Amino acid sequence: MHFGTHGSRIRATRIASVSFAALCMQFACGTARAEDANKPYYTEPPLYALRPNPEQEEVLFGGVGVSGLLIKFNKGVVATVDRTLPTTPADGKFKSGQIITGVNGVKLTGRNPIVILGEALTRAEATDGALVFDVKDNDKAAGKQVKIVIPVLGSYGDTWPLNSEKSKRIIRDAARFYSTDPGFRQDFFEA
Repeated sequence: MHFGTHGSRIRATRIASVSFAALCMQFACGTARAEDANKPYYTEPPLYALRPNPEQEEVLFGGVGVSGLLIKFNKGVVATVDRTLPTTPADGKFKSGQIITGVNGVKLTGRNPIVILGEALTRAEATDGALVFDVKDNDKAAGKQVKIVIPVLGSYGDTWPLNSEKSKRIIRDAARFYSTDPGFRQDFFEA
């Protein structure tokens, strides 16, 4: 397919990449569609067509970037710790069932929490690697903060996802990890 200019091809590639990612998110984490914008949980129009459904009882979201923190969303879009993966930044710092109420000073309410977590990860990877989660042991417990530090990778370039040093490093590091870590399949998929 020819789009006329190099810039148009980059935009088309970005659209295709975002579309594929959105499709994967729909299957991976049980989502609400744009027509759910009138549900009382959300206080902003949808940034993406797919987001956690406030009426769904429970859905495993999975990993929060390279943190090793696996979360699930419960009814009302309450984010809770499912577990942490061994030898990751989150290992030993969270307890299963803890409620995550915010990250880096941003509450996980009213907006799509997947977007909030993604923005926090992107900022942390570009700066000091710090992710400070606001957590509670249960809905009546006092809140506390849990800090983890993820690898600093720099920021995405203007041509992302093409010709981005950060993207190349993420792919290279992931390929090395998946191909050499004998415990990955057991820890992530079979636990």
